[in-house]
Amino acid sequence: MRSQILLFLLSISTSSLAQVISPVAREVELNYSTHFILGNEAGDDILEAAIEHSSYLMGVIKSENFVEKMGVDFAASEGIGAPQIPPKITSLETKLLSDGRTEVSYNYRAKAIIHNDALDRIKNKSYFDVVLPYDYDKVYDPKCTDEHYTSFGDYWYFWDPYRSGCEKLLEENVTTPARVYVKELNYMRLQSNSRFDLLRGNNGNGSLFQIDIITGFDENKNRGDQGWKIFRTLNKALEKDFALELIKKSGTAKSPLYIYESVSDSGLHIRVRHLLVDTAIESRSKAFAKFFKKSVESSDVIIYSGHSGLGGNLDIPSLESKAGEFEFNPKKRQLFYFNSCSSYTYYLDHFRAKKTKAKIDILSNALAAYMDDESAETQALLKILFDESRSPEWIDALQEMEESNTFDMTYLLNVGGV
Repeated sequence: MRSQILLFLLSISTSSLAQVISPVAREVELNYSTHFILGNEAGDDILEAAIEHSSYLMGVIKSENFVEKMGVDFAASEGIGAPQIPPKITSLETKLLSDGRTEVSYNYRAKAIIHNDALDRIKNKSYFDVVLPYDYDKVYDPKCTDEHYTSFGDYWYFWDPYRSGCEKLLEENVTTPARVYVKELNYMRLQSNSRFDLLRGNNGNGSLFQIDIITGFDENKNRGDQGWKIFRTLNKALEKDFALELIKKSGTAKSPLYIYESVSDSGLHIRVRHLLVDTAIESRSKAFAKFFKKSVESSDVIIYSGHSGLGGNLDIPSLESKAGEFEFNPKKRQLFYFNSCSSYTYYLDHFRAKKTKAKIDILSNALAAYMDDESAETQALLKILFDESRSPEWIDALQEMEESNTFDMTYLLNVGGV
């Protein structure tokens, strides 16, 4: 489990407080104190164990019963929000128990995106109550997690202690109650206007407005794969709806790359490079890493549409091990859209740690996102980007993108500045 989570948890830095904008949510600070018993297979790194334990908050606040209790319609929002990682862990203490196991206690603090309806529900008390694992040896139950991701390694993300039939997870010797306090944040304000005009202008590429779109495979990597379907749908939209010309097909059969171009009446040269590729962190292929490296070094807009891999797929050190060190341009303004599950949780600090002196606006989801929606949301963003008369307020752009959602729900789409 730790090899999956801590691959990205421990390698990224604590970020400064920059404002995050969302149509239906706000960024706040969460903090709580708790304790737990390490499992029999525990290692020696107690801080690592505490960070791993804190990750279970992700599953709790996506539980349907909990979401409804917090005043949020689960059919419209499959979670009240999500924390960023890594958290700040303090007051870390251990106690040896009579059975030879170790009890660990700690304080937790992290930024989080929380749905406005949930914040309204708790505004008079500024906290909400959850349960977290107490005894690792008793907390795992395959009936209380996702039907497809049943392993203990994925349990922290999918477990649901409030599900019918999972009442044993609420017993005192299995889980422990935690009171999570919610605090409003003081921000360095993010400019409310998107300033897409600056992306389209002389932004390091002269008159070229370059947009790179990376579509990841779902799982099969064949023509019936959901990634292939998204790739074809978006390509048709680029040619038909956006009137771009396909000028080149390259790459390989496993990683096709289509390049589209157009020149507007004003002389704006638009180039879209669309790659379909295996983005899994465990993939031996270097195609994704090399393309992504070139994108972050030269493109004005980068859209990633695929699995988050529980944060691993865009782990910069892992990508650099395949493609070489990323060279961010501190003078270049960029827009990144990470259209994957819980990308707010995983990716903002990756890029703050690497490019703190430059301007990147990062669009991310606080909740799990359905692949069926990815093409529609990307097209909604492209429609705004290609319209040279528009540099809308961020709140309006985000609302347009969320309204394209075919499931009539929110993924708590948001934008934060780096």
